[in-house]
Amino acid sequence: LGLQLFVESFQRRCYFYIDEPVYDPAVNFPNGTLDLASSVLTNRTRQRPVLDPLDNSLCGPSGHSCLRGAVCATHLDVYHEKYLNFDHFGLALFYVLKLITMDNWPSDNVFMQQAEGFFYFIYTFAVVIFGSFFCLNLILAILSGEYEAVVKEQAEGAAAGAAEAEAGANAADAMLLAAPAAMDGNDDEEDELQDLDSDAAS
Repeated sequence: LGLQLFVESFQRRCYFYIDEPVYDPAVNFPNGTLDLASSVLTNRTRQRPVLDPLDNSLCGPSGHSCLRGAVCATHLDVYHEKYLNFDHFGLALFYVLKLITMDNWPSDNVFMQQAEGFFYFIYTFAVVIFGSFFCLNLILAILSGEYEAVVKEQAEGAAAGAAEAEAGANAADAMLLAAPAAMDGNDDEEDELQDLDSDAAS
């Protein structure tokens, strides 16, 4: 949608057109160098676009109007906005992601209004509300839920390992406590056998 609405819109600026003479290269530049002292001007002139030094804002037929006789036009050889525009899909996607992150989005809204008109704030607000407040928060909620599930699983695994370790320690303690009692029982049996042997001998 942004490609359809704002293609080349962010390249328009206010220009003045200055008349300048046109030189005949065959006459005035015989050696490929500019020699104004010996050159002969032709009867032709051309208009050279110059940016308005007092107004570098975007302009458009329904947006910002140029002042002081300047004309709203596009001259990529004079001024070319390389990053923030909707001239192709990659830059349009970058601009929409910038709006979703709400990075200085009021200024972007002003740029759109200057380029196309006041009511184009609807596009900015729709992208910010739907993209930032809904989609971005939905993604963050999913990531947060997955993180909490992983943390809970790790905590349950650690608790199960601790329970197993405690059960093993209790079993070892029980075996250590049972060993002296068994030894005492064996001693008693040996005493009884010795008493029987002594009685039989007597």
